[in-house]
Amino acid sequence: MCLHIRDKILHTEPRNGRRGGSMTPKGPTESRIQAQVRAVLSHREADTRVWRNNVGKGHLAARECGYCKIHGSWVQWGLQVGSSDLIGIHRCLITEDMVGSVIGKFFGVEIKTPVGRLQKEQKIWIQTIENFGGIAEVCRSDDEARALLARLSP
Repeated sequence: MCLHIRDKILHTEPRNGRRGGSMTPKGPTESRIQAQVRAVLSHREADTRVWRNNVGKGHLAARECGYCKIHGSWVQWGLQVGSSDLIGIHRCLITEDMVGSVIGKFFGVEIKTPVGRLQKEQKIWIQTIENFGGIAEVCRSDDEARALLARLSP
């Protein structure tokens, strides 16, 4: 696939050679689950913001496709390998014993199909968020996104 950015061309390959779709033989795709999870998390716009975190790399061409093999350069995007599919911040009111100030709590959401497994880097990312006081979840459905919202709001 070529993605044209201004006068540049970005070549990317689908992971594992797969193309998008809404269902797999084992259930909904990550794309479909992610759309449902984003809808649930975005519903509380007053106190929650959520963003898609695409991670990858591609070949940025200086000119037309044939030229890029010689003169193009690689670009990388996203936070880091293993970082969550969705990241966000949730506005929290600190209790009186914590001076009553409002803070934002970082969260990461990794989207997986019902049978999908976390990669090593994804497990490390989730552990890092939790070690620093954030919330990291694996969501396989919109119901799990609702449970995450309940966990974000005391």
